[in-house]
Amino acid sequence: MKALITGISGFVGSHLAEHLLAQTDWQIAGTVYGAAENIGSIQDRLELYPAGLSRLPVVQYILERCRPDVIFHLAAVAVTGHSWRDPPGLYLAS
Repeated sequence: MKALITGISGFVGSHLAEHLLAQTDWQIAGTVYGAAENIGSIQDRLELYPAGLSRLPVVQYILERCRPDVIFHLAAVAVTGHSWRDPPGLYLAS
């Protein structure tokens, strides 16, 4: 099995990746937007895609390359104020 974790470098995504690596024989891929300190100790065991997900061609490319069996969608705008001011998250696209 192969899992894709969007937001793999976030708090929840990094813990999920660690759990899956420890408890399964799955291949783990993930999207990273920004810093990746949370996954520093496991980066060499991951297939990483540095990308924001606000553009369809980027998402299509990742899905075509990765071909996951399971997707854990954990990418999000963590700052509530930003999400209220810009619901589609377009400020992330620039």
